[in-house]
Order: sequence, then C-alpha cells, then structure tokens
Amino acid sequence: MKLYSSLNFLRRLHFLKSVLFVLVGIAALTPRADAQLVLDTASEWLAAGMSDAGGPFGEGGFPAWGQSFAPPAGAATLDSFSFWLQMSTNSSDGFDDVDFVAKVYRWNAETLTLSGEPLYVSDPQHLPYTADPSPPFERFTLQLGNIPVNPTESYIFFLSAYEFFNGIPGASTVGLVFPGPDVGGLGYISESSLAELSTQPWYPFSKLAFVAEFAAVPESSTYGLLGAFVLAVISLRRILLRALGKDQFQHLEPLRLER
Repeated sequence: MKLYSSLNFLRRLHFLKSVLFVLVGIAALTPRADAQLVLDTASEWLAAGMSDAGGPFGEGGFPAWGQSFAPPAGAATLDSFSFWLQMSTNSSDGFDDVDFVAKVYRWNAETLTLSGEPLYVSDPQHLPYTADPSPPFERFTLQLGNIPVNPTESYIFFLSAYEFFNGIPGASTVGLVFPGPDVGGLGYISESSLAELSTQPWYPFSKLAFVAEFAAVPESSTYGLLGAFVLAVISLRRILLRALGKDQFQHLEPLRLER
C-alpha cells in the first residue's frame, strides 16, 4: 500500500510539474500585456528625407497645429507623442525663439472642436532661434504619463504658441505629410485666440509627421493563464502537504518564482 501511495504521489507530482513547465513556456511566448501599439505618419516622411512639406508654426505663423486620431484597437493608454520642428530663418519672422506647450483633448469630429477638459498639458517647450541658414528638423518626444484612451473615441494632440505671444513674430516649421497613412483623423490648424481655442472650430489641413505610442489592454487569456498557474501551484502544495505532513512541510524553504 505504501509503495502504491508513493507511486501515485510521484505520478501526480510529475503531472503537475509538467503542467507548470507548459504554463511557463506559454507565458514566455505570450506577448507582454504592456506591448506597444503605434500610430506613425513620420516613417514615410523620414524615409523621403524629411521633404520640404511643412507649415509655419508660432507667433509668425499659425499659433496652433493639431493632429486628431483614433487610438488603435486594443489600446489602453497613450504613452508618448513625437513630432518634428525646424527653426525658421526667414527675416520677416522676427528672429525670435519659439515657445509653446503641447496638449491632448478629446476631439469632436462633427463640430471640429475640442471636447471637455485637457487630458494632458506639457511643460513649456522651447525651440531657440538659430542663424544657421539650413537648420535641421528637431524631434520632440513627450512622455504623456499614460493617458487613458478609448479606441472608439477621437482625440487631438496639438501644439499651442498662444500662451507665449510677445509681439515678435518668430516662427518655426512643423513637419507635415501629404497625405500620410490613415490614423483615424486629420491635421488641423487654429488661428482664433487663446480664449476661443476650445470653442471655435479648427480648420482641416495636412497631417502632422508624428509617432504616437500606446500601451495595450491585457488580453483575457493573460488572466486565464495566470489563474491556471496559481491553481497548479496550490495543487502541488497540497500534494506535498499530504505526502510529507504539515510539520515537515513547514520546514521547507518557500517557493520563489523568479522571472
């Protein structure tokens, strides 16, 4: 009887070990729950050598440029947004730096207006004036702090120089793509005023050259896999308790699972 119990115990132990190995293998092959999802119009623009496609941004150009978009399926948060600016060297622009902030709002695609309160407002950003006759485009990447988003809704990311008007019409060039890949929205400009920025309609224009990174929603299979793993560990512990006795089991080192 003891021999049969021992064999039975070993069989069950071997089976549970096999289950654990399978679960660990599946976990290793399963995409991470925080895998990146990306909207990208900049790749083709960069591949074309950052062509002359661009629009004037700043006090000497359009004071606000935006890009509306729909988050990709499965997106849970908007994590970062990249865009490109080039300092203008046109003498009519006043030779001034360009200061601005970036903002994210929900977007009403029917009225072409901002919706609700801001979801994100950046610290002031700065593009200094340069005497270089051919200044390069500079990439700005803002970490947005994991803004919750819904793939069924529309949003807009925009740059605003309204807050820094000083009477000197400095300007930069914002990178644009024509027409660019489908990102669930268009580029927009505003030339109203800071007070009317959230109430007046924006004007559709070309898309910004941008890269937006999102974090994915954890799939239900991820939770199921975790639950199966926990149950397997609990079952293994019960078998060991029965085979060794509670007193002996208490002297065993705790099981540590390292990634």
